[in-house]
Amino acid sequence: MKILIVDDDAIFVSQISEALKKKGFDPFHATSTSQAISLLNNTLDIRLIVLDIVLPNTDDGPHLLKYLKDNTQLNHIPVLVCSSVGDEANVLKTIRMGAKDYIVKPASPESLISKIRKLLTARPQKTILIVDDDKFILDILAKIVEREGIKALKAADGDEALKILESHKVSAVISDIAMPGMSGLDLLAAIKSRYNIPVLLITGYAGKYQKEDVTDLGADGFIIKPFKNIEIITKLRSFDLQPA
Repeated sequence: MKILIVDDDAIFVSQISEALKKKGFDPFHATSTSQAISLLNNTLDIRLIVLDIVLPNTDDGPHLLKYLKDNTQLNHIPVLVCSSVGDEANVLKTIRMGAKDYIVKPASPESLISKIRKLLTARPQKTILIVDDDKFILDILAKIVEREGIKALKAADGDEALKILESHKVSAVISDIAMPGMSGLDLLAAIKSRYNIPVLLITGYAGKYQKEDVTDLGADGFIIKPFKNIEIITKLRSFDLQPA
């Protein structure tokens, strides 16, 4: 399980990293927000971030908290702030910005790992992968599912969707049918051959595709564009969505 430590204190990082390894975790390290962002965008499945809010060169922790909060691909990752700044105002500020917990340095590896385990065993979040070559529709669907408290992953085509499925646990997929390259029907077949997850297909071609045709191919739902928000929500609620 991958843990990202964002801290410029080499001794602290070394101690925590060794303790995490002994407990079976896979620690990564960044000394700045920019380095952390690069790791988050290139390292798959970071499960938790340990963050010092005071970093060098004004590259501070609150900047990373804001980046995570605004990024729909990453905002599900819990952040544990570990800092020598322990006054109540700063603690409350970081919690409001999205941190899940706060521990004041000096912190023992045991107490830090205890908090990490607590955060990781919290209620798992459901995740839905949305696939559409129309960015406008993609963003609308993402907002709909996020308002339901569900994490949204986005893909612009079938090939990208399959890559995401290889590296992320997903509770369900919503996919357009008519897309360049791999169609939604081809994607449906690929998903059903590899994963046991619901697939909701959507299309703007009401006359070309019928509900019975796509459900016979394995789709768990079928909605015609333009759709209403409640149609998507109702269908998702009808699925037995498992936490990702």
